[in-house]
Amino acid sequence: MGRAGGNVRTATCTDVVSLCASGQSVVVAGGNGSGKSTLLREVAAALHASGISVHPFRGAEAEGHRRIADAATDAVVIVDDFEQASAEIVRACLTRAARGGRTVFAVLDGPQRSRPLHELTHDHTAADSLHTVWNACATVRLDALPPNTLERLLHARSSEPIDADTSHSVIRLAEGRPGWAFDLLRLARRGLISSTPRPTIRDAPLPADELPALRSLAAALGDLAPESAGAAIALSGLEPFDLSGARDLIGSARTAELTDHGVLFRVPGTESFTVPTFVATALRTATTPEQSARWQRTIAEHWVQQEALSLPLSEAEAMLSARSLSTDPADQEDERLRAARVRILHRAATESVEFHDPAHVRTLVVRAGRLATPLTGCDHVRAVYVLAGAELAHTELEALRNTGGAVDPLVTEWNAALFAAEAGQTATTTAVPAEGAASTPSDLAGARLVFHMWNQTERPDIDSIEFRNVVDNHSVAEVRHLGRALIDLQAVWEGRLPQGSWLASGLSIPSVHDHSSEFGRSVSGTLLLAHALIAFLAGEQSLRAEEFRAAVRRVPRGEAHARWMRHLLAMGEAVICGNMARGAMEWEHLLQTIPRTVPLRLRALVQHMGLAAGAAYNPDTEDPPSNLPSGVHLYFSGKHDKLGLGGRPGVAPQNTLPMVRLVSAHLRAAAEQNPSDLLRVAARLRKLQLWAPAAFAISSARTIFLNRRAVRNVRDCDELLADIDEQLGTRVPWYQTGDLPTVTLVRLTPREHTSALLAAEGLTNAQIAERLSCSVRTVESHVSQAKAKLGAVTRADLRKYREMLRSSPSGALPSADDPGRLGHTPETSSSRWENRARTPAPPSSSALSHGTTSVAHGQYSPSQI
Repeated sequence: MGRAGGNVRTATCTDVVSLCASGQSVVVAGGNGSGKSTLLREVAAALHASGISVHPFRGAEAEGHRRIADAATDAVVIVDDFEQASAEIVRACLTRAARGGRTVFAVLDGPQRSRPLHELTHDHTAADSLHTVWNACATVRLDALPPNTLERLLHARSSEPIDADTSHSVIRLAEGRPGWAFDLLRLARRGLISSTPRPTIRDAPLPADELPALRSLAAALGDLAPESAGAAIALSGLEPFDLSGARDLIGSARTAELTDHGVLFRVPGTESFTVPTFVATALRTATTPEQSARWQRTIAEHWVQQEALSLPLSEAEAMLSARSLSTDPADQEDERLRAARVRILHRAATESVEFHDPAHVRTLVVRAGRLATPLTGCDHVRAVYVLAGAELAHTELEALRNTGGAVDPLVTEWNAALFAAEAGQTATTTAVPAEGAASTPSDLAGARLVFHMWNQTERPDIDSIEFRNVVDNHSVAEVRHLGRALIDLQAVWEGRLPQGSWLASGLSIPSVHDHSSEFGRSVSGTLLLAHALIAFLAGEQSLRAEEFRAAVRRVPRGEAHARWMRHLLAMGEAVICGNMARGAMEWEHLLQTIPRTVPLRLRALVQHMGLAAGAAYNPDTEDPPSNLPSGVHLYFSGKHDKLGLGGRPGVAPQNTLPMVRLVSAHLRAAAEQNPSDLLRVAARLRKLQLWAPAAFAISSARTIFLNRRAVRNVRDCDELLADIDEQLGTRVPWYQTGDLPTVTLVRLTPREHTSALLAAEGLTNAQIAERLSCSVRTVESHVSQAKAKLGAVTRADLRKYREMLRSSPSGALPSADDPGRLGHTPETSSSRWENRARTPAPPSSSALSHGTTSVAHGQYSPSQI
């Protein structure tokens, strides 16, 4: 983050330079925002560095044709925005190319070209000689960047960290074009990007002066009729469509105009088209809000027709339609279409209750009321919960229960447990019988017990016979899953391996079986979040990341659940890399995006998860709480001196989480100064993709080997660290080479320190021996030991540490064979130097790294992490 990323089109730049060197002229073709101008700057710099004169021009430059004609034949002329070139510039450039003058043209793909260039490339009305020259130019195309490449570029160029959901939205909207992506990131920084119901640019005033790609695109699209521009904006909300579908919606003439102006983008490999959101945003100034709203109502009615035909709408389509469809009584004569509008509005309102701003919930509830079909049952009560709070919602729900208005008693009891707990009240345990699943008294009583425990803030009594009986024997699978998830989560929270669980057996995460039931849909998010927390705390999130992404796609309202899942996975990714600042940022977003109606205990556990990333307390000045997340922070940030060595008292080793046993083995090996065991632990950590702890273990082993002057082993450790660094550079988009959070400190004895300092000052061994009143052989031994500990091969290498040796009378120094590599940049301190990670809480494992320093034993055992 914050460092200039390398040119992602380095190979393309090299190709263009090579073509120029061979005497060819080159046409660089690409879409708006594809990076043509950036590439031209890179090409110009490369040519200039090789001693070739470069003359840059722009296609619309006044009198440019005269300057082009005057350019030296052996120079390279570079023309950006050639699609805007006048007839004079087109002729001057191609005449120069015909005479052997090398020229590089950057031209926009698509129909947005000046008439002279259009004639040259399409109509063939230009002179045959110009055609011949143009066709003889080598063509280099700038294709869309793959999402992972574009994401890495964004992180590399951004001066601030980018959270996972923002990154996802920008990548989705950028269509592989870096110019668009940078403008979108600027919009995101201003809060003008929304990820729900799908990534979009908010309808608000935009800072046009800060958006060069948007300005360029608006100019390239040309003058569209306001009606056509409004239609294009409305079409941007649709999934890919074919041209006949577009004609049905907006008419043939407008479809043709949008095609001619390059507004419709073909989906690669298909006959379908879209209007990218970025393009629609560029057209906002070409139309009026009234025209845009009229066309959006047209699209909304298209979705109503689709719903009436029983063709399912996506979550995003339902939400967008609900915002624009007509609620005018005059439009409700067709009962079939009216019923479709009601279904869309109710679906959108129900989803909004879980994930959207209360103001949006209120709007949709009122719109449903205008159709004389307000929300009913638990949907209505949940809306009351969002708009008026838990106490009133609890009152409304009690009335619903007592009148038998609940369709599914389990849904009623699930909501009642949450509302009562949040309002500080006791849920009623009697209700009028209702039709539906689990309506028998015993089923309802068992379900209430599970729901009540999920809303307790104290440790639930999960070992009671009554609770275990419900978990094992309840007739509804989702109730059993909820009970089992609570048992598993509590066990992992306490550092225990939940026996008989999917985690202990290595099975896939459980999924909700019945998505057709209201209860199944209501609890699917809770179960998914609970399972994700279990995997995180057990150290398996990285291994199961793809499994959780797939699970999100299977649950109801998956698009909305995907937001918090992205933040949770990104938080875990940051923590295992030792980047606690980024982890804390993702945790804050996680808190804001989880469903509103998850039970209190689960929400409280998510709140405490922030401790794993260092949030809520300062581990350098305060004692951390005695629970797993605080220990996760201490271990993954390298603060191992605050962790003890033993297992959890009263818990058999076989019942302890494998991760906890691994941590214990790591800390014991470090305390015993056993490098072989440390490397064995590191191998297991790497297999689990727990990169920062693996680096800490390897660093500790490296220090021990240095103290023992085992140079070959030191080199092996360096190779392992370099391999981790390389893997992170490939796997993690925000990771920058050299950010690996390793801490390797060594201590020199007073004589080794003095001898090394004098050697670094340039004194010979004989001169040092005379000054220290000892033999030359003794000096040779001291200097040799110091070089081995510091990783210095020659006497000249010691000079790298001269300033450090002068400033450190205690002799505590970084061991680094190549200062600067893997972040090993020597930095002075009053008593020691540390190779610091780029996180605000740099690892500090001095108690593990110093052969002359005893390991500090904290009061918190590995069972607490």
